[in-house]
Amino acid sequence: MSEYIFTGLAPNTQKDDVELAWRLLVRPWSWFSSSAARELEAWFKQTLPTDYAFAFASGRGALCALLETFELQRKDEVLLQAYTCIAVPGAVIAAGGKPVYVDIEPDTLNMSPEDLERKISVNTRVLIIQHTFGAPAKLDALLAIAEKHHLFVIEDCAHTLGGKFGGRSLGAFGDAAIFSFGRDKAASSVFGGVAVTNDKIVAEKLEILRATAGRPGNFWVLQQLFHPIITRAIKATYDSGLGRVLLKLALSFGIISKSVYREEKAGGWLEFSGKSLPGALAKMAVHQLKKLATYNSHRKELAALYQKGLEGTSLEAQANPESEAALMRYTVFVGDGGKLRRFARARKVFLGDWYAQVLAPDGVELAKFGYQIGMCPVAEARARMSVNLPVSPDITPKMTQRIIELVKEFSDGN
Repeated sequence: MSEYIFTGLAPNTQKDDVELAWRLLVRPWSWFSSSAARELEAWFKQTLPTDYAFAFASGRGALCALLETFELQRKDEVLLQAYTCIAVPGAVIAAGGKPVYVDIEPDTLNMSPEDLERKISVNTRVLIIQHTFGAPAKLDALLAIAEKHHLFVIEDCAHTLGGKFGGRSLGAFGDAAIFSFGRDKAASSVFGGVAVTNDKIVAEKLEILRATAGRPGNFWVLQQLFHPIITRAIKATYDSGLGRVLLKLALSFGIISKSVYREEKAGGWLEFSGKSLPGALAKMAVHQLKKLATYNSHRKELAALYQKGLEGTSLEAQANPESEAALMRYTVFVGDGGKLRRFARARKVFLGDWYAQVLAPDGVELAKFGYQIGMCPVAEARARMSVNLPVSPDITPKMTQRIIELVKEFSDGN
């Protein structure tokens, strides 16, 4: 087993996922079958429950499609929190709207109801509520504000699958919700997303958008199928140096896809994002959903180990309100998050950098997304301090203890 510990790099991928990817890889005639996508949509209809579900090639594409049902104009504002991925404001801009950023609470990393009230204007039409790293937002307060101002509410559940709050599924509180099957998410098909709603008019428009969106090309599907195969090989051979070479070559030659592309960082929109989800990726997502309960139980166990192991230190951790939600990553705050990540990397531990920037990832042209430094000071401060500790299926309690000791060592010396 490798001495290296990874927070990202396809953390959900297990042997059976690799075997499925191989089987799909050699059956290209099945890549665009619609039956698997309908099975994936049925899972959401039954589990949330919800009346309508639509699978897209990405979570950002699902969000953009939802927003497109409103036929937004440039003056129409969509409220979203800072301390997020550019996929969210990118979808707002692609749908024709204007993103307006709301600051976060320093403990939960979720939207501040107080700042939300300040940011609402006569042009505000939609509110996006993010459950950061799986911790539920203050739904009662946020939904009450939305109702008072007659806002359409979209829950951003990209970080949670199977999570509940007060016995009710996250994703079932708003007028609509989006889920993601990105490579580092709670369940993964490398790319993929689902939009859900109980609004019949919105659903009818989504049906048309999805039906006319077309599908990604064969090479794009090939990239996603190669991803679990190659990343697992990378992690297995990282000690020898072969894994590092393989990763560089795979990205340089486009054998596997990137999670965020350079064009997106500059405010662009990728053509594949809003297309329909290919059956091959839907099959990978359905396969992972069968393991979701085990995944979430494991995440809760490791989060509890971190909480107990770091008691008595000066470190703060993201607050997770009393709920049935499982944190997708266990996030701690230090004076300089980058310094802790570098300290850990020198000891063969790659800790997570969600979100090391107020709009992630690194290298984003903030002005292209309508963000100016100072708009959301709490989010900006927390971004500098945030470091994710892994709770994914490939992390063992023994690895968790090693990470705890490493973080304590850093904390004692700083």
